[in-house]
Amino acid sequence: MMVDTRGLLIVVVVTAASVQDRHGVRWLLERLYDVGSFYPRLKTFLADQGYQGPVLGDWFKTMFGKIGWVLQIVKSVVGRGFEVIPKRWIVERTFAWLYNFRRLARD
Repeated sequence: MMVDTRGLLIVVVVTAASVQDRHGVRWLLERLYDVGSFYPRLKTFLADQGYQGPVLGDWFKTMFGKIGWVLQIVKSVVGRGFEVIPKRWIVERTFAWLYNFRRLARD
């Protein structure tokens, strides 16, 4: 799922449970590229540490670098206890909003 900074849905791709997030994000970004003309102000994409690495980073630069899109990995702060990291919990907040509607099936 891709959301904007307010938590509103932009693109959703449903995959099998056996598909890892690093592989599914490619399908998500390709789908976004198809509808990208609806979002001309998109420039920076935030992802958590699970998406870091040269494989995804190089693929992203090859596919989307020419149109000016940038992938930024948001790293956690090492410290004691729980800390809210700005712009990192946006997707989780969207999932929490969706869970409030009992008619949505999420099995």
